[in-house]
Amino acid sequence: DDSNGLFKAATTTTRSGRDTNNLFLFDENMQALGSVRDFAKDEHIEAVRYIKDKAYIITYEQTDPLFIIDLADPEEPDIIGHVKISGFSTLLVPAADEYLLGLGFSTQTNELGEATDGVKLALFDISDAAQPAVSDSKEFEGMESEVQYNHKALLVGPGGDYYAIPYETWTYNV
Repeated sequence: DDSNGLFKAATTTTRSGRDTNNLFLFDENMQALGSVRDFAKDEHIEAVRYIKDKAYIITYEQTDPLFIIDLADPEEPDIIGHVKISGFSTLLVPAADEYLLGLGFSTQTNELGEATDGVKLALFDISDAAQPAVSDSKEFEGMESEVQYNHKALLVGPGGDYYAIPYETWTYNV
């Protein structure tokens, strides 16, 4: 993100098969200001949204943590809250004043480990940044959507009155 004189970059780095995540802040001359390093170890970033002086980051390994990072002081950014939910979001969209809509994958654990099994929508209440909460969620098994991979597939109605996504369903005949 490049706004308000700050360049912000969220990264996942893999070393020796282990993931770690970082958020870096730079000024308009690309001079390093501050960072949050090594959070959500062994998970990788799936979605990021910057709103005002906050970064909202979804990481994933077995659950879907939403991290809220305060960027008010660019030299001392700080994780101020997080919440976990099953599945993971690949897109975060502002919804009303104090909510984020997460669109992504529902998951289930089977004998082979974690597997995706459909579309998941999660509504995050971010009104209290220190204690974000999952206000509601809905899973659609046997469904997939282009929005899980391409943010341009999301249609937002005028004034944010509604959201529309393309989808496909499938069934297996065994």
